Amino acid sequence: MNQHVPVATQNVTSSPNITTYKAVAVTRAIQSAVLRPDSEGRVETVFMTSGQTVVQGQQLLKLDSASEELKLAAAKENVEVAERVFERIGELKSRGVAPDAQYDDAILQLSEARFALKEAELALERRYVVAPFSGTLGLVNLSAGAHVTTDTDVVQLEDLSSLLLDFSLPEHTDGSLQPGSSVSISQMTSHASHTAKVIAIASGIDPQARTYWVRAAIDDPKPWMKPGMSFMVTLTVKGEEYPVIPEVAILWGSREAYVLKIVEGKARRTAVTVIRRRNGNVWVDGDLTDGDIVVSDGVHKLRDGHPVSVPQNQSDQPASVGEATQ
Repeated sequence: MNQHVPVATQNVTSSPNITTYKAVAVTRAIQSAVLRPDSEGRVETVFMTSGQTVVQGQQLLKLDSASEELKLAAAKENVEVAERVFERIGELKSRGVAPDAQYDDAILQLSEARFALKEAELALERRYVVAPFSGTLGLVNLSAGAHVTTDTDVVQLEDLSSLLLDFSLPEHTDGSLQPGSSVSISQMTSHASHTAKVIAIASGIDPQARTYWVRAAIDDPKPWMKPGMSFMVTLTVKGEEYPVIPEVAILWGSREAYVLKIVEGKARRTAVTVIRRRNGNVWVDGDLTDGDIVVSDGVHKLRDGHPVSVPQNQSDQPASVGEATQ
């Protein structure tokens, strides 16, 4: 007859399989552009300074535009002349004096004059470099008198009202984030955490890397946050709940892992599948529920069906659990 074997036990408790994923992302401005002139020429006036905050449509630089200004003045004069001719021909036509062909010709000349005026206005506008959006300028290296072409970099303009971060995550986390979800970010050299909000998620999975891309935004970033900085993005995913037991309670057979669950005073072999290990605890999948008791010490003294005894002063509180990091 088998004698009762004294063992230590542990209550089974369920806990979600919490996994933390980390990814590195580099910030960039929500809008960024290197501004270049629309035409070639000599710089006449520089209206900007390095690091200046500008608004959309603000003039930053002007090229020599004497020729364009003369052409614009001539185009305006031509429009005025064409309008006077059109009015006179129209009055004559209303009295039956001017033929239809002469009236049609006056309409055509007025249209051509107005079109030429639009071209002259556009040519003058192209002698200016203006801000396409509101933002902050980079370093200005041009001065009056410099010759520029359409390939000359005038200045970089960035909208720093929001910073973007693109990062990738494993495909099995797909569905954990939605636009509007928050992720924690921290600078690579600091443990201080900040929050970024997901604004877009890629529609597909990279077939080679088995990852997908996520775009997050830092709204109203701190003054020290700049484009090009590296951040660690942290995502915590709460998975399914599994029974949690001490790692020492796991035994390994020839085909499977198992634990010894105490049922009516006897040790019963119960097959389990190890899901995750963390801080001396194991998340398992098997025929275990909250409140079940498993042998945590003395497992090697027992066989399936062996009677056991538990000391009265033994603590069978469930072990504390943590989260895994990837």
